[in-house]
Amino acid sequence: MSASVGVQVLADATWTRYLGYRRVEYIVYGLSLSHFACNFFIFIPTARHFRRALRDLVLCRRQDRDERRPGAGLTTLPTASRSPSPLVRRAH
Repeated sequence: MSASVGVQVLADATWTRYLGYRRVEYIVYGLSLSHFACNFFIFIPTARHFRRALRDLVLCRRQDRDERRPGAGLTTLPTASRSPSPLVRRAH
């Protein structure tokens, strides 16, 4: 890009507005990335299940299936060997 083209771009109102939007876009993008990075440090002291999962990940431990989801194991799903629920209507 020659110097005269650069001066013309900076003098044009449309280009100035566009470059301003791009500048704001880069700032917002940087803030959003820092937000996600900070979440890691917020979750460590506040979320017990996050600490357990992080510890298991770092120590290469295998998690049980029920430990991966908070609240898992509190309800049981019917299996084929169980009788159907009394709430289910049978087709006659």
